[in-house]
Amino acid sequence: LVFTRFYRVCLSRKWVPLQWKQSVCKLLYKDGDKERLANWRPIALEPVLQRVLSAVVASRVTNWARANGLISLEAQKGFQPADGTSEHNFVMEVAIQEARRTNAQLAISWLDISNAFGTVSHQVLFSLLEHYGLEPTFIAFIKNLYKDATIVVKGANGTHVTARWSVGVRQGDPCSGILFCLFVEPLLRSVLPVLPCEAETTAVNVFGQPITALAYADDIALFAPSIGVMQQQLCKIQGMASAMGFRFNPKKCASLYLNRAVVNAATFTISGEEIPALVHGDTFRYLGVAAGLGKPQTPFSLLRENLREAELIFRSKLAPWQKMDAYRSYVLPRLTFQLMIAKFNNIKQSAGQYDRAILRLVKRCFQLPVETSTDFIRAPRQCGGLGVPSLRELYATAKVSRALKMLWSPCRVVSSLAASQLQRVASAYFAKRLR
Repeated sequence: LVFTRFYRVCLSRKWVPLQWKQSVCKLLYKDGDKERLANWRPIALEPVLQRVLSAVVASRVTNWARANGLISLEAQKGFQPADGTSEHNFVMEVAIQEARRTNAQLAISWLDISNAFGTVSHQVLFSLLEHYGLEPTFIAFIKNLYKDATIVVKGANGTHVTARWSVGVRQGDPCSGILFCLFVEPLLRSVLPVLPCEAETTAVNVFGQPITALAYADDIALFAPSIGVMQQQLCKIQGMASAMGFRFNPKKCASLYLNRAVVNAATFTISGEEIPALVHGDTFRYLGVAAGLGKPQTPFSLLRENLREAELIFRSKLAPWQKMDAYRSYVLPRLTFQLMIAKFNNIKQSAGQYDRAILRLVKRCFQLPVETSTDFIRAPRQCGGLGVPSLRELYATAKVSRALKMLWSPCRVVSSLAASQLQRVASAYFAKRLR
């Protein structure tokens, strides 16, 4: 109750205590050369009271933006109340499959924005919020949130540097996600069709649904039915990006062009440079999944890494129940997500080896005899078991769960694609059975 009253005072006065504006920078490794600073993501660690207040503001701004159509919900899934990564990967997978099945042309460009969150202009952001019609109270509060804000970067040798937050949104702050999506919205709308007649020429038709762009915050993928249309779309988004202060990194972008189910050579340019083109067998990692026409992944590396994490937990000095809780909370969800969205070969063989290794770790953790029945380990905790699932069952459950999620998705495009794909597969199956 005390915090609620204090937060109301902060919002009514459009004011945040100066101490709350001081954050500590934590660098998280992304990929590539660890010696390059650009391959590390700066995360702002803020006081808990500030994070709670930012979360409240973010929730209200998100609901307002969605209710007023200020976010292209079918294209932008970043920081939205939906399983956006799974939905976008599903749409991309279906688009590629249908292009191959129907021998249609399909061009895809995956775009990378250099330091996207760090190049957001505060002046442009506040102007956009005013243009969108956000309540002046929230705009003034957000302005105060960034006024005199500082960040402390700590070095490995104990030294630290304090810097003013004069540009960019704070990654790690709950409010930064929706602010970035509102800022990047003009970039998406520069390529999205406005009229149905425009969609007929610029969008890719998949089961009657026009697909033009997919975005998860700054991870953008463009779709086009031909080489010429794709280059036009790239020119449009490049022009808008330049006006907003964004800069694309062509070396980290990628493109794919399909014609009659075959990968063809096609040259696309952005920022005056060629975009690397995928050939048959190549893939591009988009939202954690390998997209393209590469062979299905083998689960060996994924299971090896997952098993290594499990071994670190079970060999730690935590109590047995803490080890099981850590395994269920951190290791299993990551494995389930990968099993849900990726395609794997030889999963049955690998699953058996993984299950045996996990069983050994669990038995050693609880000092169980080797002859202990696996039923006790597999049984749900509500029934008195340990609740460690079999990888084979987990894989099957994950695939069924994903299919149902797509079928019942609140996104009209995703649910329509899932229903159309189900209808086509079912028709082909029963037609074959009735011959």
